[in-house]
Amino acid sequence: MTAYVTLMGNAGSEVEVKTTQAGAPFARFSLASNHGEKLTDWYSVTVFGDLVPQAQKVSKGSRVTVVGRLTTSQGKDGKTYLNVRASDISATIKKEIQDEIPF
Repeated sequence: MTAYVTLMGNAGSEVEVKTTQAGAPFARFSLASNHGEKLTDWYSVTVFGDLVPQAQKVSKGSRVTVVGRLTTSQGKDGKTYLNVRASDISATIKKEIQDEIPF
């Protein structure tokens, strides 16, 4: 079973761009989604293909909406991690630079 989600939150890190062993680029960043004053869910977002240039325009603190497939993984520390393989992303950017960045 595959779970698809739409998440809204703030980028918790700068975007890291790397390449797979086959040479395909991908981007990764963290996303914080707040629920009330004291509860924050953290997600690791991975972007492939044509979305990589769009992901590179996201900066730490940007308001981001991510649509994608949700998975979980177990860390070495025993914690469960939430991961999203994005199929679409959009970011809200400051008005003064909005005209400079085509989204």
